[in-house]
Amino acid sequence: MKAVGLLADRLGRPRLAQRIDGRSFLLHTAVPRRIEWLLVTELLELPCRQHGRVSRRNAMADDALERQMLDPAAQAFAAHDH
Repeated sequence: MKAVGLLADRLGRPRLAQRIDGRSFLLHTAVPRRIEWLLVTELLELPCRQHGRVSRRNAMADDALERQMLDPAAQAFAAHDH
């Protein structure tokens, strides 16, 4: 589409070139939405809301909370050991 926009511009049709260049011709079908859902929720384990479905899993927050909870216990254990 970029080539068509450039051609329109070269042929003296700048408004048409701008309209073509400003459009998105990507198809928003179920397949890319499903891939995005799986990448965010399964691979990255992050919260996501998409077309009526919601995942609240947040692996980064869970990990931070776990580290925060374990850190004082690890410090107390290390202090008690010496």
